Amino acid sequence: MLSVLPHQQNWYRPLDLEQYFQAPDTRAWMAGFDKVHVLGSGMGAFGAMAFADLIGAENVVALQPITTLAEDLIPGETRFPAARKLDWSGAYRDACAGCDTAARIYAIHGDHPLDLAHVTRLQDAFGARLISAELSHDSKRPVTPLLRAKRRLPRTALTCLRGGDAAALNEVLGALVPHKTPAE
Repeated sequence: MLSVLPHQQNWYRPLDLEQYFQAPDTRAWMAGFDKVHVLGSGMGAFGAMAFADLIGAENVVALQPITTLAEDLIPGETRFPAARKLDWSGAYRDACAGCDTAARIYAIHGDHPLDLAHVTRLQDAFGARLISAELSHDSKRPVTPLLRAKRRLPRTALTCLRGGDAAALNEVLGALVPHKTPAE
């Protein structure tokens, strides 16, 4: 396992992470694995999606996914004011552009309107490759702590990393996923 833990909320904008993933030693180490998967939450979901193609990820798991903070790509995003002031030009600015080769992209998210705007971008970019689950909970509470509190985080992550379909994901999430009637 390789974990990327930034020391500040820089949203992976500096090029050092790109350089690390492209370094011959890193490429050789990663080539020793049959499959590579990425997982992240919030800012980490952005990073996982943005760099998925660079590291050859098969499955991408994005908990409370944020696709970008670039104002020209998602003008209605008002959260993360300090991060929105970062330089959002150049490479790896849009997570929707980073998952072209991934077999499946999982988006597990809440019902906050701004979260849904990012999920809509993912749906437009990935179509049937996107497996999305909206959790029924207080939209101000982040998804990852909810899954942890309900003891569903490990099974949810493993279901995604194993390539589970929407039915398998919904089975793991159970009552956390709202069940809508056909009229809704």
